Amino acid sequence: MFDAPPNKYEVEHNRKQQHNKAVSERWTTLVAGLTVAILIFQSGVFGYQAIQLKKTVATMSDTAERQLRAYIGVLSGVIQPGIVDGIPGLLTRVEVKNFGQTPAYDFRSWIRVLIDHPNATPFQFPDSLINHPRSLVSPQVSISIDAGFSPPNDLLSEIKSGAKKLFVWGRIEYRDAFGRPRFFVFRKTNSTYLPLNNYFGISTHPLADDGN
Repeated sequence: MFDAPPNKYEVEHNRKQQHNKAVSERWTTLVAGLTVAILIFQSGVFGYQAIQLKKTVATMSDTAERQLRAYIGVLSGVIQPGIVDGIPGLLTRVEVKNFGQTPAYDFRSWIRVLIDHPNATPFQFPDSLINHPRSLVSPQVSISIDAGFSPPNDLLSEIKSGAKKLFVWGRIEYRDAFGRPRFFVFRKTNSTYLPLNNYFGISTHPLADDGN
């Protein structure tokens, strides 16, 4: 049996088919590569967007928490001569307030007073008030923390003259509505004696108040 050799048209046709096949394979490879690249890019974009979304949500949550949480701070204070345990003494009252928009839970307080020379820094605080009685302070509500003692008359005269200072300091612990433990410490001294009203005001010591 004899096979006739392909004519020039068949040769040309076969050549075009092979060429088209090669071109098609190249395009298929290119498209596949582009598809993979696009998928990788999209994954990167989605991953970046997810991270940014997470950061945005965290920022919004933090902002809401800071706006809504309880904030305990000193509203006012007074140091006034009075009767302590049946004898003349000094009554110290520090009024603190919840300036926040949600309650302060498990509120606990501690206060101390001391008469010393004006440059003294007697501020020592307990590490924890875990064993102190607890209460709840509602938003925009103030409560008083009191301390009284009976100094000798000569010390009272020295406080009035400025030779001595009465130091008042304390620590407050509470839990905010988001479950976070909070604390606040204050450092105060008596200000000028007001004879007409028979009391001292209080002012913040240079070491200042502190809290979280």
